[in-house]
Amino acid sequence: MVESIIELDKRLFEKLNQHYYLEALDPITVFLTAISEVGLFWWVVVGLLFLCHKRVGGFAAGRTLALSVGIVFILQAVINQFVPRPRPPLSEEGVRLLVDPPLSSSFPSAHAATSFAAMTTLVYFFQAPSTGLFR
Repeated sequence: MVESIIELDKRLFEKLNQHYYLEALDPITVFLTAISEVGLFWWVVVGLLFLCHKRVGGFAAGRTLALSVGIVFILQAVINQFVPRPRPPLSEEGVRLLVDPPLSSSFPSAHAATSFAAMTTLVYFFQAPSTGLFR
């Protein structure tokens, strides 16, 4: 079962990397990668929530967002030490790279984990009343 998931993951990665990309978006991708590697995007959102705290109730949301992203980032780094899944560019031949790959293993994904934690926090604080999510 796990082998079939890994094989599917490899085939999807290869197809996306080699066949489905737009060179015009490469500079944007490099920029977004640079700001996401240091978590800058979510820290800017936290800062904006603190600045607008009276208008949107952002102090509690900003504090919770900072805490959730920080905790997830630390947990991801710890789990990463115990799950040595190599990054596809380091284990596959002929991979098209725009930036140097990180040296850490690829599971769990810091980007996916922090994004999920951040969006869950933001939905909790700023949900539309009609959705009924969380409350």
